[in-house]
Amino acid sequence: MTENICILGIHMTTFGKYTDKDTVDLAADAARAAIADSGATMGDMDVIATVALMQPASGIDQQLHDQIGPTGLP
Repeated sequence: MTENICILGIHMTTFGKYTDKDTVDLAADAARAAIADSGATMGDMDVIATVALMQPASGIDQQLHDQIGPTGLP
């Protein structure tokens, strides 16, 4: 890969007990907020990478990708 990779935005979910949200919901909230923080839109991106470090076989990374809706992005 000859292109630079840039992290343009960041966000963390506030620590607490969320009885109305699951892990994917919390991750999606943080991902959307990080994208908003960057000032970018989905149309500005070439690829979105999601990774599950704690439970790699859980499929949470794909669920997050599906929930934030990056249509047309690999």
